[in-house]
Amino acid sequence: MPEGYELEPLDLSPPGLEATRRLLAAAFPAAHHLDAAFLSWSYRDNPDGLAVGFNALHRDEVVAHIVMQPFRAHFDDRLERGLLAYNTATHPAHQGRGLFTAIGERTLAAAGDAGFDFAMAITNTNSTPGFVRKLGYQLVGSLDAKLGLGPLPRGGARTDARYARHWDGETLRWRLARPGNPYRVRRRGARARILGPTGNAGIWAEIGEVAAADLGAGVAELRALNPLRLWIGLDPARRWTGRAYLDVPVRLRPSPLNFVFLDLRGAGRRLAVDEIFFEILDFDAY
Repeated sequence: MPEGYELEPLDLSPPGLEATRRLLAAAFPAAHHLDAAFLSWSYRDNPDGLAVGFNALHRDEVVAHIVMQPFRAHFDDRLERGLLAYNTATHPAHQGRGLFTAIGERTLAAAGDAGFDFAMAITNTNSTPGFVRKLGYQLVGSLDAKLGLGPLPRGGARTDARYARHWDGETLRWRLARPGNPYRVRRRGARARILGPTGNAGIWAEIGEVAAADLGAGVAELRALNPLRLWIGLDPARRWTGRAYLDVPVRLRPSPLNFVFLDLRGAGRRLAVDEIFFEILDFDAY
């Protein structure tokens, strides 16, 4: 660690989360959803386990932070334990001092020691080089982003892909309990499509399609007629030709763009975009 800084595991107590909230507010002043309720839901309430990560402290104040969210994924025909890196932040007054690399390396070492199989993240233009060049992640490729009207083309199945996040009733209900985001659903037989507001009038994000039985009773039906729909993800089975959907210009996309991956089993495994099933449900853009 640079001189004058200390490295400590995440403090998931209410005072610890408040210190994290202050850092995130300084690093991302426009991200108003990163409040106490969101951090408690994201860091503590996940049925797949408590968040993993480290903080850098300067004079007892949290000034840099990496957190990774445990989840399960179907990968190479087995159910593995993965980590989603997110909320990576360094206070503006402490940038350029190597804190990201120091806490990133320590977090990955702890993740490997804890038996996690891999780590991944959805990174933007600014954060991608740090993950790839400094921490050794593979830049797999960019997520597709489509905006249009009418039904989405039929997608593939999670079970058909080499890599796909695993959801069950418990983890799905936790995901849909994200504070501050009123999800809606459209049910058709045994399946249900989850949608969420994008913050732009008339545009709803297609969050994902799941078994209706896993939803429970807590998600209301979407009453809007034929809203504009945003889809972000990777699904090689979807065929967009003939559909009223266009690529979203890069300047109009939400910040997550790139899928990066790191094998933690020492096997050097890599992924390709056409081996992945991934959609908004699998991270928290909305």
